[in-house]
Amino acid sequence: MDIRREVLRNVILSQALEPLGKKPGCTTRLVDSSPGTKLEYFLLSGANSAWAFYDLADRVLAAGRQPDCIYDLAYEAQAASVRNRMGGKVNYGQILLLFPVVTAQMLQYLETGANDSVEDLMARTGDILRQCSERDMAWIEDFVHLGYQLSARHHERLGQTRPFAPPDFARRY
Repeated sequence: MDIRREVLRNVILSQALEPLGKKPGCTTRLVDSSPGTKLEYFLLSGANSAWAFYDLADRVLAAGRQPDCIYDLAYEAQAASVRNRMGGKVNYGQILLLFPVVTAQMLQYLETGANDSVEDLMARTGDILRQCSERDMAWIEDFVHLGYQLSARHHERLGQTRPFAPPDFARRY
């Protein structure tokens, strides 16, 4: 089994299935959905952004440790997610959440040859976040700004322009 292909497959599945879950208090894609959260947008976004996760898995395997930068690939995933579709940043949160989890999963795989301990995975995920580099922080900022731009572009297409005020990250981390 090629673990990189397994990561690719699981990322596509997780992003495609996310909007189908019944989440109390949250909008589902079956009821109360907005024009920017159509089910097909999630399916396309999951397929479009998944290759960056393959590249992440490959980068971790090649380095044999946490690479100096991982969030440049998260930016790439977000940028690719809007290919061949309308809508905004439908999988922004999924990408942001999955990057440290997949990195932790790959480190677990390198050390143990397996990736099935949820407890170990969650502990490692926190370590991944604490060990992010300054380059990672710069890419996370760019990732957030890209999300705002994609959302603004989507609202503009709908004729619902909203003021665009990107967040200020100075002294936040």
